[in-house]
Amino acid sequence: MNSLQQHVERLFRGYPNTTRTRELKEEILGNLEAKAADLAAQGWSEDEARQRAAASLTTLDGLMDDGMSIALKPYLAELLQWTMIYLVVAWIISIPARAVGTSLVVQLTLIGALFITGIGYVLVRLFMRGEAQASYTYIKTGRLTKAVRILWVLWALFLAIHWLDTTILRFGSNVWYGRPVEITGPYQWAVTAYSYALPLLSLVLPLAATRALRLLHRHERRDAI
Repeated sequence: MNSLQQHVERLFRGYPNTTRTRELKEEILGNLEAKAADLAAQGWSEDEARQRAAASLTTLDGLMDDGMSIALKPYLAELLQWTMIYLVVAWIISIPARAVGTSLVVQLTLIGALFITGIGYVLVRLFMRGEAQASYTYIKTGRLTKAVRILWVLWALFLAIHWLDTTILRFGSNVWYGRPVEITGPYQWAVTAYSYALPLLSLVLPLAATRALRLLHRHERRDAI
């Protein structure tokens, strides 16, 4: 894989692997290789020509906003199914924290989210059974990809702020007054560990959003390609 191919792969990282995406990837790679060949013919070295060709395209903004038509109800059904799996796994992971009394609110939140997601899944399946022909919805894949990336950034910021807040509340006075940090006994160790670990269960949100992006190509309208 040459440098132009690597550059194109980086540009398309995170986008769903649809037929439309693959065709656009091949088209862009062909255009960049042609541009590099023109630059090489003008006297640039092969490496410099490829670098200049790659520098001429650094974003897919405006190229990936054409979107696709998807079968909405089957798409939602599979997305809700995956979301329920994530929620069940998160709930199971949170169970041991009950021993130190730190996960009741988290567990109730997960159970509530699982209940709501389950109702949504049942309703979508019922609507699908009464539908003679699949209905399609146009999705802006470029915008969805940007939204997923923003969600990951926000989740990382939330996690960093939460961990910083937890550290200050638990150990701030020790650091301020120069006292050594002491965690005595397995119970305090467990409480401290879970205070840092439980926020990781919110990973369900960005994971579900990423799954929403990856499922698009499975429900793309094939006759529209």
